[in-house]
Amino acid sequence: MKTLPIPVCLMLVVALGGTASADEALSLYRNARFGFSVLVPKAFIARPAPANGDGRTFMSQDGRVEVTAWGMHDAMEGGLKGYASLMDDEHRGDQVTLRAVKKRFFVMSGFKGKGDKRRMFYEKVLLDKGTFSGVSIVYPEAHKAAWNPVVVKIARSLRAGKGHK
Repeated sequence: MKTLPIPVCLMLVVALGGTASADEALSLYRNARFGFSVLVPKAFIARPAPANGDGRTFMSQDGRVEVTAWGMHDAMEGGLKGYASLMDDEHRGDQVTLRAVKKRFFVMSGFKGKGDKRRMFYEKVLLDKGTFSGVSIVYPEAHKAAWNPVVVKIARSLRAGKGHK
């Protein structure tokens, strides 16, 4: 049986939409309505944008990884603490491994699901001038080692307001 060198295997996996690596090519998504920006995997498929233009979801070609970038007004004026409380309710029953509310951002990550359906989730939300900008990433736990470095790059790239210049 003939085997391919590891670099060739990794290139094939990324090209076919499978597990990515820290070298995953990223491209900039800018949201016209809220002005935020964030890097997303270039090979991902952009789902149709909602009519209100509040964000976009990007899926890996195999459908196992999802990146959602979104914005919304802080209509209830609860700030990041209020948003964190909503996320606590949404992730009740999940295994939350990180939860931090700071002056300008909120972060939550952990695991949801069971068995081979168990998935990692990561969410980062910024609050700037009464507007939330966020990115959520969900991926299989089995691909944690490959995806964690990509998640870090995506999270660090999130910019509120006018976004990247």
